[in-house]
Amino acid sequence: MAYRVDIARSAEADLEDLYLWVVERAPQQGATWFNGLERAVLSLDQHPERCPVAAESSDPDHPVRVLSYGRKPHVYRVFFTVDHNAASCAWCMCGVAPGDGRRQPS
Repeated sequence: MAYRVDIARSAEADLEDLYLWVVERAPQQGATWFNGLERAVLSLDQHPERCPVAAESSDPDHPVRVLSYGRKPHVYRVFFTVDHNAASCAWCMCGVAPGDGRRQPS
């Protein structure tokens, strides 16, 4: 069964910020990495339940799932819910940059 992938405006803004941040630091490799992330998000149209329930999820009736992309320590997490025929991406966040105690990008 194919699911529709809905991306919230806040998640789109997170993705846009991430793209600019990644490409600024690694123009060619960053764009390749970001395109892979985009493909991973769009792959939620097939079996979104394959992704685990996020530890941050608090409502067992409407679990928030997480799609992780990348390799440690640079893992980007996409949080989403599955409802009927849609996988809805609510927000995205990336890991912490090495040696930096804050969320990137900001």
